[in-house]
Amino acid sequence: MRKYRKYDWPKLIVDFEASDKTQTQFCKERDINSRYFNQQLHKHRNQDKTKFIELEVEPQQTATAKTSLIIVVGRCKIECPTSMQLQSFTTLVHSLA
Repeated sequence: MRKYRKYDWPKLIVDFEASDKTQTQFCKERDINSRYFNQQLHKHRNQDKTKFIELEVEPQQTATAKTSLIIVVGRCKIECPTSMQLQSFTTLVHSLA
């Protein structure tokens, strides 16, 4: 039966990415299960991904003095007045995420 070991995965992943070795070579040298290392590597890389999308803000000039923030995603358009309370705006953004 194999002995359970605790690894410092973030450090191992940084070491792996700094090396010029394949995952198989890297794991063999350190006696690490390459399949489990691969799982940890994918988990680490997916943590950097966010569910938010990048938006481009384009200034728009209107005929009236009224200003607002317009959020457009696909065919959905949400217009938020600048007088909107921060808590309400935060709740809106969290519900859209």
